[in-house]
Amino acid sequence: MAWTVALVRSARKALAKIPARDRRLIADAIDGMETDPFTGDLRRLRGEWDGYLRRRIGDWRIIFTVDVIERTVLIAYIERRGTTTYR
Repeated sequence: MAWTVALVRSARKALAKIPARDRRLIADAIDGMETDPFTGDLRRLRGEWDGYLRRRIGDWRIIFTVDVIERTVLIAYIERRGTTTYR
């Protein structure tokens, strides 16, 4: 059974601004989350982002939540890793 993946508006805008090569890698990772959102370089976040997961795609981070009962993935944030990524 497939998972439903949705991006919040700000994540869609961020994805559109990413350079084409990196955008392709991130889009492939997002497509893969429809099969299994728990694969890849994942880490549970703490603090302000408690309850979220992050997936690392090179220098980029996808921050998302998973609803196991509804089988949905909500991507809240896509950003290049830097000093302010996790605030």
